[in-house]
Amino acid sequence: MMINYSNREETDKIYLHDSEFEGFKYDYENRQITMTCKNYYFKKIYDFKFNNVVFNRLQSCGFWGFTFRIYAIYVIEIPDDFIREIADVQEERPDWIENSYIGDGTEYFAVEIKVISGDALQIVCESLEYTESNFDEQ
Repeated sequence: MMINYSNREETDKIYLHDSEFEGFKYDYENRQITMTCKNYYFKKIYDFKFNNVVFNRLQSCGFWGFTFRIYAIYVIEIPDDFIREIADVQEERPDWIENSYIGDGTEYFAVEIKVISGDALQIVCESLEYTESNFDEQ
C-alpha cells in the first residue's frame, strides 16, 4: 500500500501493536528509511519504506524499561522544531529553501512509531510504502 499526504490517515489503520521493531536503515543518498517489524502472535512481517525523507528523529531512552515492542504507528503534526528550523533558514536565506527539497511544493506528512518503552521514531516524508506478509516460525 502506498500512503502519501492525501491518504495519510490510512497510516492510523496499520495495526503494529506488540510487533517487534527490528531497527531501521537510513539511505541518505536516496533519502529513504526502510524498516521491518515482526509480530510473532499474528505471524506477520511488516515492511516499510519511507520515501523522500526530509526529517527523522529517534528517541531511545527506555523510559518505561527496555523493549523492542511497538505500541502504535500514527500520523502526527510535523514537529515544531523542524518547522522552526525551516522558518529560520527561510528568513535568513530564502534562496536556500527555493533550491532545497522542501521548496518544490511537495506535500509532506509526519508519522510517529511509538515503542512500548516510551521511545519514539518520528519521520517526515512524502510517502510511505507498506507491505504485510506471513511467516512461519521454525
